[in-house]
Amino acid sequence: MAPRDTPATQARDLIQPLGSTLCETRSLDSADRLLREVGLDYVVITNLSDHAIGIITERDIAELQLARPEKWASRRCACAVHPHPTLQADVTMAEVVELFSHTEIRPLLVLEGREALGVLRPTEVFQWCAQYWPAALDQLARHARHENLQPSHG
Repeated sequence: MAPRDTPATQARDLIQPLGSTLCETRSLDSADRLLREVGLDYVVITNLSDHAIGIITERDIAELQLARPEKWASRRCACAVHPHPTLQADVTMAEVVELFSHTEIRPLLVLEGREALGVLRPTEVFQWCAQYWPAALDQLARHARHENLQPSHG
């Protein structure tokens, strides 16, 4: 539980712009090249109507490479986005901390209804915790260290 004096910050208050996008029909190899060549942490995946539907990270691609070394590059980006959660813009940081405490710590797509507003990156969550809720920062840091020792489940 967040301390009483913790501000009622919502995900919308800390989001970053969507940034680079790729259509869900593009290959994972295309996403991998974009991540590496541009030095991004994530790429936003869009559907055929150009609406953001999820995010792919280098870790997602690495896990797919391990799972299907001979076919990962030709698989479509759509196969990597659906298992990961999205957030509604009015979700509080206390709820984000709770989510990150039990799932993979990763950039998350933030929506207003069905429309993508931006991306909530772990960096902003950790910085917010450092300023307003240090105990949560310690908890998330322990979770992240444990998570990095195991493959994710997504």
